Amino acid sequence: MEAVKIARTTLNLTQEEFAQMLGISRNYLAQIETGRCKCPKKIKMQIDAIMARNQEASLDHWKQRALVAEAKLSSLKDAMMQVLNRY
Repeated sequence: MEAVKIARTTLNLTQEEFAQMLGISRNYLAQIETGRCKCPKKIKMQIDAIMARNQEASLDHWKQRALVAEAKLSSLKDAMMQVLNRY
């Protein structure tokens, strides 16, 4: 199933790592990814949960970066105002 492979590669995981997270063998994961075995609903639900956590973590990461950038811009603005006020 191509969607399973896309999920795994999106997470930058090897088959071994992803299989371990899912509680299945690497060989079974490979069979699911290639379509030789149907992906059970339980595994699909686990993948959905893993992807949701990853998306939430990614969003939190970018929110934090935005806050840091905002703080840096504020500091830069303050420094520029101090320079301008000298003249």
